[in-house]
Amino acid sequence: MSALTALGLSVLTYLAGLWIQRRTGNKPYMHPVVLAMLLVVLALAWLGEPYTEDYLRHNAIMLDLLMVAVVAFAVPLVDNLRLVLRDLARLTAVVLLAAVFIAGSTVALCLAAGIDREAIAAFSFRSVTNPIAIAIAEQNRVSVDIAMFGVFVTGLVGVLTAEPLLRAVRITDPRHVGLVLGITSHAFGIARALEFSSLAAAYATMGMILTGLLYAFAVPWLLRFLPL
Repeated sequence: MSALTALGLSVLTYLAGLWIQRRTGNKPYMHPVVLAMLLVVLALAWLGEPYTEDYLRHNAIMLDLLMVAVVAFAVPLVDNLRLVLRDLARLTAVVLLAAVFIAGSTVALCLAAGIDREAIAAFSFRSVTNPIAIAIAEQNRVSVDIAMFGVFVTGLVGVLTAEPLLRAVRITDPRHVGLVLGITSHAFGIARALEFSSLAAAYATMGMILTGLLYAFAVPWLLRFLPL
């Protein structure tokens, strides 16, 4: 399998997932990334192990494209910059409280499960978008693969469950929905927020940025004091 074929498989399965999502009423649990992943698994299972190894090797370009996509999320933020700046202090406070709870609960669960120090450090980045998580992991000699896995699973679960939970407690304000998606689901959440409105995407982007900055500065320092 060539690099172009691997890239084409990723793009085509995502487009197929997007088409299925729209045909089923844009349900959050019919996320195009989830559907694309299932289609890729089926395709590689049919093609065999050599093609799977080629796909994994060539598909690193998708990670580079992800970093470009994350930068592009600044567009809805610029469009709603005045509103976001007005709420900046409250946004920062919410992100701080959420980050403390997420990091604390992650470390506590990992300790209870008997997970080793390196894995705990990697999983603690789970609410940070992949480009930031990779940079933090590399600089602190933490497993990049485990960090990426934690980020992916967290984002996927968050984007599938956040909306039903928010509806259950009657939270429908696009600013609040976007902020929750950005904090809990990072790039996945922003992509989903874009389907609601530019305002929701702006608050999701701000949630992701503030969470990433907080983790980038705080997590490496805090890990030195944890009883791991």
